Amino acid sequence: MNIHIENDLDPKTKEFLLNQEWYHQGFDGIPYLMWYIAIAEAREEPRKLICHADTRCAFFHNHRCDWYLMEKDNKITTDLFIEKSKEDSNLY
Repeated sequence: MNIHIENDLDPKTKEFLLNQEWYHQGFDGIPYLMWYIAIAEAREEPRKLICHADTRCAFFHNHRCDWYLMEKDNKITTDLFIEKSKEDSNLY
């Protein structure tokens, strides 16, 4: 997934972002809800499984939000849920 990076980011951050593989989700109807989802996702919570992401990026523009998830984080989370579901098929 190609990600558009503004030129005003510092070079180190820009290089990091451009050298990752990203999964893109676009939200047209409720973009500002993504702000609350991002806060909830970053918050430490004892009921959460250990699958916190390293990096998420969100860009808000023209009443929409483009949300990017690192592919390596998706794989870690997917593998964790598959393993946990083998132990408990009622995992939710």
